[in-house]
Amino acid sequence: MQDRHSSRSFPFTREEWQKVASLAHNVLQAALKDDEVMRESRFSELRDCLYELKVLYPNHPVLTETEADFTDDPQRRRGLYEQALAQAASLEISSVSIRLSLAELLITDFKQPDLAMSLLEPCKQELETMDPYEREKLEGLLQQATP
Repeated sequence: MQDRHSSRSFPFTREEWQKVASLAHNVLQAALKDDEVMRESRFSELRDCLYELKVLYPNHPVLTETEADFTDDPQRRRGLYEQALAQAASLEISSVSIRLSLAELLITDFKQPDLAMSLLEPCKQELETMDPYEREKLEGLLQQATP
């Protein structure tokens, strides 16, 4: 498996990713203001940016995962996270953040802790490369998924 921070796992330029981050921030700001019309408009801008990057970096899981992170519909989010998992596997890059997000969705929206646990178990093998936030999230999700 590729290093989590290799150019293959994150091939985007600083400028490309700063644009994504800025647009994502705008979506969050609109959501925090409970402005659904503005949120949808900002999300549309983010999706357009992600699609432009998908032309340059086809089938890259970071782009699919980012879209999933901001998608409201749980079924659509699940499909996007599952797609991102498959993309990460095909590129042989880490899927920890995708697994954590999908497991959380499975626990909270789909009430499928067993399936969530099957996604979380492989994450334990990458503990050394996880940042503190990911480790904490993994621990919390493991507790929630355990009967």
